[in-house]
Amino acid sequence: AQSPLSIYESVNLLGGTIIGNIPSSATVMAVNGGATPVVLDAYTTFTINGGVFYNPTTTTIAAYGSVSFPVIEGNPVQTTVQGADIANQIFYVSNNYKCNNLVTVTVQAASDSIPATWSKVDSMWLDGSFREINPITQQQTNIPLTVYQSTLYPTGQVQITFGDGVNGQRPQGSILITAYEASGGAYNLSG
Repeated sequence: AQSPLSIYESVNLLGGTIIGNIPSSATVMAVNGGATPVVLDAYTTFTINGGVFYNPTTTTIAAYGSVSFPVIEGNPVQTTVQGADIANQIFYVSNNYKCNNLVTVTVQAASDSIPATWSKVDSMWLDGSFREINPITQQQTNIPLTVYQSTLYPTGQVQITFGDGVNGQRPQGSILITAYEASGGAYNLSG
């Protein structure tokens, strides 16, 4: 038998990814009987058959209308940390074998600034910056992007890694990390 960590390292070495529990999903139909449209913000949670689900995108229900939209099983677990404007800053969220690596990261650089959602990338080196070459001088310009990497460990813990200022920006200010813990399809609603 192998330890969970050595299994994870073997899968990673072979180019694979451990994705954790696969969440259940469903389609919900919502009806609005009022004269005012209703907006359901992204990541609004719903309880269905005893399970917690969320909608991955903002959904608007027109006045006296109805709409169908997907929901995904997951209980949001939020962690707020402070970015220190240092290279390759790392934070850990979740544990208990339930995190499915569905993570959102929002950074608010200053208390009076608008929070920005950062994008997940597979590789900081390949996807962490926009590079262009000046056709006249042949000099390269490198613009670090607002991105992060997430790595799922066999314990269910997710590591969030930010850039070094060249490949991916270095966050500063308040960082809200939301992970969605799923039971792995325990609330399958099909059939």
